[in-house]
Amino acid sequence: MTKVRMTKVQEAHDGTTCTRSFLAGTTYHYDFTQAYAPTGERVLVSITTWVHNMTGTGGGGPCPGAIHYDDGTWSEYCYTVSFEDHVVGTDVHSVRIVGGQPNVSWPVPGDVFWLGLSEDGATVASGEGAVATTSIWRPGNGPGAYRNDQLSYTLTDCAIWYRNAATGTAQPSDKIPSTDACAGPQGQGTIAPAPKQVGSRTR
Repeated sequence: MTKVRMTKVQEAHDGTTCTRSFLAGTTYHYDFTQAYAPTGERVLVSITTWVHNMTGTGGGGPCPGAIHYDDGTWSEYCYTVSFEDHVVGTDVHSVRIVGGQPNVSWPVPGDVFWLGLSEDGATVASGEGAVATTSIWRPGNGPGAYRNDQLSYTLTDCAIWYRNAATGTAQPSDKIPSTDACAGPQGQGTIAPAPKQVGSRTR
């Protein structure tokens, strides 16, 4: 059985009553990208895993709109909570539309921003890179209000990769470093003869 730990972000003036809390520790969330084959018989789907870590707390001052008592205390105290998120990897699946079963899958160490298939269906192109963000959850401007502010968004190792669509394999020479690879959706499923619209991204 997993024990769920919580961290307080808001408490009453007595210092013992927690009025708002967050899950402490590590959680996971997922997003996906897809692209349809120009030949029409299959779809490429990439599923990316993100790790969400709580990295610290701070603050402890009066909340916005808190009442100041005669004894010098406040009705509520608020805290900040810092977080770090990063991608731990992506699984790419080539799925036959009829039947819905994957016929080939391969791992990618970072995020997949977009996917495309050559018009003959033999080559997969993808925009890949490593992603990490930091953010802070802190009191907003009114009573009971909080906001989540992103502090950093870091992209590294951005590159376009070309892989064998039948096996998912690639050679080092099939990697083309490019910051444009991490620029987001680039078209709608084809990589030849020109960059048309490639699959969309959901976050």
